[in-house]
Amino acid sequence: MTDQLPAKKKRRRRNRRRGSGGGAGPAVLTAADVANYQRPGVVLPPLPVKVTITPEDAEIQAEEQAHIKRMQTADELAAALVPLIMQARHKEVFDWLCAAYGVSPAALITQIVRAEIARQTPNYREAKGAGGKSSRNLDTLLQRI
Repeated sequence: MTDQLPAKKKRRRRNRRRGSGGGAGPAVLTAADVANYQRPGVVLPPLPVKVTITPEDAEIQAEEQAHIKRMQTADELAAALVPLIMQARHKEVFDWLCAAYGVSPAALITQIVRAEIARQTPNYREAKGAGGKSSRNLDTLLQRI
């Protein structure tokens, strides 16, 4: 019975064999950790170490702030446009889509416009005379063959 060690010592010995060195030491902060501390509404404990922000990180943060500002402007513009371009019955469906997808009105308008442009691209190519495999104009397809 004396050859059996207490469970704690066994665990330490097993972990050493597996390559675990015990305590990991202080955690290294990443840019994502720093960003989490700077999000509004997030309450986290104070930073454990002083974080120095590199010029690259500062540039990325400036781009993110500019993007947020552009999205807010787009949301304001979409809020002004939606009542002008939709009937009341369509507005109800539009609001439901925004809630269902969890996106802002500006993001939903962007998705709708992109989908419609992608759908109309073959028609544009045909109108310009380029066409392609997806051409719906049979005469143009026969001429290419």
